[in-house]
Amino acid sequence: NIIKHSDATEASIKISYAKNQIFLNISDNGKGFNVEKIDLKSNGIINIKERVALLKGECKFSSSIGNGTQLSIKMPI
Repeated sequence: NIIKHSDATEASIKISYAKNQIFLNISDNGKGFNVEKIDLKSNGIINIKERVALLKGECKFSSSIGNGTQLSIKMPI
């Protein structure tokens, strides 16, 4: 999604582990989007949410126009 949609010049992926949970944080400096107006039929976002839910995890998107996007995922081990 970053390569295809964001027009970002930088992206960051951080993985950490604590208290029997894995944390995955992905961010970019791309064009961003209005989180409140996410197209619920968007396959990329739906796929991410469904896969995280299957693993009993939680995910949160944070983005705004012109300020990039951050995705935070927390999953139990």
